[in-house]
Amino acid sequence: MSAKNVNKNMLLNMFKTILSIVFPLITYPYATRVLGAVNFGKVSFAQSIISYIALIAALGISNYAIREGGYYRSDNEKIKRFASEIFTFNLGSTVIAYVVLLALLIISSNLKLYTNVLIIQSLSIIFVTVGVDWLNVIYEDYLYITIRSIVVHIITLGFLFLFVHTPDDYILYAAISVINNGAIAVANLFHVRKECKFAIRKPNIKRHIKPILVLFSNNLAVSIYTNADITMTGWFFGDYYVGLYTIASRIYTILKQVIAAAYSVTVTRLTEYHNQGNVQEFKLLLNQVINNLILLCLPITIGGFFTSDYIIRIIAGDEFVDAIVPLRVLLCTLPFAVIGGALAYCMNLPLRRENINLKCTSVSAIVNIALNAILMPRLNILGAAIATLLSEATVSIILFISLRKWHNLLDFKNIGINTLKTILACVPIVPVYYTINALETKMMIRFGLIVFLSAIAFTAVSIVLKNDALIGFVEGFRSKKSKKEEM
Repeated sequence: MSAKNVNKNMLLNMFKTILSIVFPLITYPYATRVLGAVNFGKVSFAQSIISYIALIAALGISNYAIREGGYYRSDNEKIKRFASEIFTFNLGSTVIAYVVLLALLIISSNLKLYTNVLIIQSLSIIFVTVGVDWLNVIYEDYLYITIRSIVVHIITLGFLFLFVHTPDDYILYAAISVINNGAIAVANLFHVRKECKFAIRKPNIKRHIKPILVLFSNNLAVSIYTNADITMTGWFFGDYYVGLYTIASRIYTILKQVIAAAYSVTVTRLTEYHNQGNVQEFKLLLNQVINNLILLCLPITIGGFFTSDYIIRIIAGDEFVDAIVPLRVLLCTLPFAVIGGALAYCMNLPLRRENINLKCTSVSAIVNIALNAILMPRLNILGAAIATLLSEATVSIILFISLRKWHNLLDFKNIGINTLKTILACVPIVPVYYTINALETKMMIRFGLIVFLSAIAFTAVSIVLKNDALIGFVEGFRSKKSKKEEM
C-alpha cells in the first residue's frame, strides 16, 4: 500500500470517527440539559452493563475476521466460505449473550430497576451482529463506511430533536441511541453482499474457536479497565455521579477513538505484509503509523487539557463542572492509551501474538479494579480517572517490554526526533490559551479562537521544524512518492 493510500484510508476513517465527536457535541448538550444528570446517568449506567453483554456476542470475532480476512479477500470462494462461517459463529454467540442478559435481569434486583432501558439498548447487540461491518474493513471500503456514517448520524439527530423533550423521555433517548447500529445493519446487509454473498453455514469451530476466545478475553479485559470506572461509580455513588463521570469519560473515549482510527485501518495490510515476509514494508508502515499517532495525540492532549473547562461547559452545561478535573486527568491518559493500542493492534495482532495482548490487558484490568476500589471511596470520580490513567500507563509499559525481541521494527531515532518536534510545536498552545482566555467575549468565540489559533501555530512551527510526520502526511495526498521512498 502506498503512503497516499494509507493516508487516504486514515483520513477517511478518522473523519468517520470525528463524526462521533460532532454528533455528541450536538446531542450531549441537548440531552444533558433535557434529561438532567440523574436520568442521563440512568441511560449511561445501562449502557455500561450492555457493553459487557455485547462483549459476549462479539467475542473476538471482529478483530479475528479483519486479520484473517486479509488472507482470503482476493479469492471469492474462500472469502465467501470464511465470511459465512464467521457470521454463523457470531449468531451463536449473540444468542448466548441474550441468555446471559435475561439471567442477570432475573437474578439482580438492582438491574431490574433498569429493565426497560437495558432491553432497548440490548437491540444494538443483534444489530452489530447482522451488520457484519468487519467485511467492509476487510475490503478497506472506508469511503462507503464514511458516507454511511454521515447519513445515519443525520437521521439519528433528527429523531433526537423530534422525540426527546422532557426528563421522562430518557427511555426514548435510550432507543434513539441504538438507531445508529440498526441503520448501519440494514445498510450493510445490502452493501456487503455486493462483494461477498455470505450465508448461514456450519462453522469449523475447532479452527476458529481458540484465536477468537483469546481475542475475546483480551477485549473483555480491555472493557473491564475502560468501563469499570462508570460501573463502579454507579454502584458506589449513584446516577448523579455516573452522569458527571460519563461526560468526562466519553469525551476522552471519543478523542481516543479518533486518534486510534489512524492505526486501525492498517491492521489488515500489516497482517498481509507479515504473511508475505515483507519486513521492510511492514517496518515502514508501522513507523509511519506511530509518527502519525504522535503528531495527532500530543496537541490534542495538551490543547484539551487547557480547554477542558470550555469543553465541559459547552457540551454539558454548568451542572457538569465537577467533571472538568477528571477530564483533565483522562486526557493525560491519551498518549499511553494510543501508543499502547498501536503496539497491541499494529504489532502483536499481525504477528499473531494475541496471547501477549491478553496477558498485558488482564494485568491492567486487575490494576484498574484494585485502584478504583482504593481511590474512589477517597476521591470519588477523580479517583476513577486516576485509576484509568495508571491502568493505561501500565498496559503500555508491559506491551512495550513484551515486544523487546521486535524492537528492531521500530525506528527509535526517527520517532524520538518527531516526538521532540511535536512537543516544541505544542508550546504555542499555552500562550494562545491564556491570551484568548483573558478576552471578555462569549465562551464559544473564545473556544473557537483558541482552537483555530493553536492549530495554525502548531502547524506553522511543525513546518519550520520540518516535522517529517506532518510533511509526509501532507505529501501523501499531493503526489505519489518515488519508488525509493515507498520501499
